[in-house]
Amino acid sequence: MQRISVNEGLKELRGLVENNLPEGNKQIMAVIESCLSYRIKEDKSRRQNKQPVIKDSSKDLLHYLLQADDSEGGPGFTPLELRGETELLLSAGFDTTLAVIAAMFFYVFYCRKLSTICATIGASPN
Repeated sequence: MQRISVNEGLKELRGLVENNLPEGNKQIMAVIESCLSYRIKEDKSRRQNKQPVIKDSSKDLLHYLLQADDSEGGPGFTPLELRGETELLLSAGFDTTLAVIAAMFFYVFYCRKLSTICATIGASPN
């Protein structure tokens, strides 16, 4: 059995996964890749020109991932690792937001229905 590096294994696994994704997911992955590539180039250019980050608003989570370094002062994440972290964070944020919005609608409509039922029978919803 041939031994391969972790990065080579991740690339091979990513290829298998990406080839079997639905079309909508492929489009999302393409947008993530495009945005991440832009941010990496922007960060590299800023570092080469020794320019500070202008606004605090641009210090988002991705900014801190790009600034990360390992204990020996080398780069913290490879581009492949950054892409994986970005995909994970975006999907986790999406799922969390979706759950909160769904819960909000459930409780708004549930409480309205509960108030209506209580008013009908002359009881207090509390």
